[in-house]
Amino acid sequence: VVSLVMNPLDYQNVYVLDSTGSVYGSADEGATWTNFTFDLATKISQPQTVEIFSPPLGKGNKNDQHLRIIVGGIGDIVHLRPKAGDTLWTKAGDGLPKGAFIYDLHYNAACDTLVAGSLGRGAWTLASPFSISGGGTCPPVVASGNTGAQTSSGVIGANAAMQQISVEPNAIENNPPVAAGPKAH
Repeated sequence: VVSLVMNPLDYQNVYVLDSTGSVYGSADEGATWTNFTFDLATKISQPQTVEIFSPPLGKGNKNDQHLRIIVGGIGDIVHLRPKAGDTLWTKAGDGLPKGAFIYDLHYNAACDTLVAGSLGRGAWTLASPFSISGGGTCPPVVASGNTGAQTSSGVIGANAAMQQISVEPNAIENNPPVAAGPKAH
């Protein structure tokens, strides 16, 4: 197993990415597995990380048609709706540098933002990547690079753009992290 993600709204629902680049999902805590690899190898090479987008459901609804598995590797970030019966992986946005190796993905539900970490190409964000509600509100991010337009609905489309993020060095020097916990006397 290269990467594993659990649905934050349903602990029985997990997805794994293995060392062969295959993606599997389980809806019963791993008792049975379904292969969701389909055409993944034609979209990216060396898949490295898997993440999940799971919007809030109605009480008792475990058949979420909007749930998405998100995979990053060399060349792109792609997504699939396994519970909607998708069999084709779809590009998750434009603007990544050609050949970028996406090494880590995190979806921040409170901010409705997908963050992608690459090896040697920086960190990238995609606001409201799969939004079916209004999205969240987060503090502003210092941005550079591609700031292309989003679709009006916030749903991934051909004109949705990844945005490179950077941290101003002075921001860290002038505001050092504060350690949590009791102070030593």
